[in-house]
Amino acid sequence: VEPSPSMCDVLRETAEESGIANVSVTQATWEDASVEPADVVLSSHVVYVVQEIEPFIRKQESHARRLVLCVAFQSPPQAAMGGLWEQVHGEERLRLPSLPELLPVLEELGIQSRVTELEPRPVQTFESFEDAQVSLKQRLYVKPDTAEEARLERALEEWLHEVDGTWQLRSSQPIRPCIVAWEPRG
Repeated sequence: VEPSPSMCDVLRETAEESGIANVSVTQATWEDASVEPADVVLSSHVVYVVQEIEPFIRKQESHARRLVLCVAFQSPPQAAMGGLWEQVHGEERLRLPSLPELLPVLEELGIQSRVTELEPRPVQTFESFEDAQVSLKQRLYVKPDTAEEARLERALEEWLHEVDGTWQLRSSQPIRPCIVAWEPRG
């Protein structure tokens, strides 16, 4: 289940290239999808944007016969850009919920989960200063020829630095993905 048409295409292409024939794709949000139960229900890096988390989790449980797996970072994936967002847009960037917010929700719902920490993902790097500019304009929702674009270009002189021939945000830290697992009740 995936709402993004381009991500659905990538999944189909990757499955075909890998010779995997037992993958079916439903283009929808999890909340809107009509799918049959499965042995394992896996959501990967979705909880950051789920607006109503309880129905999301309840649907995962109701569709899993054996196990629910939820992959989430220990901190929001875009956390390193918070200060840059503020400098460019003049307002605080809202912190997306991640693992520290998910675990108390599960506990409140009476779900006993276990967390497995995976290897941290390295800091994101860019091949050049210009590549960083292009990528960060997109991630920060900066339109061309705007005051935000001018502020971003000025701010990047301070925020970007070169490390071993690549560029990265000074505030970047490795982020650790975790797998939260539980057996569905009932």
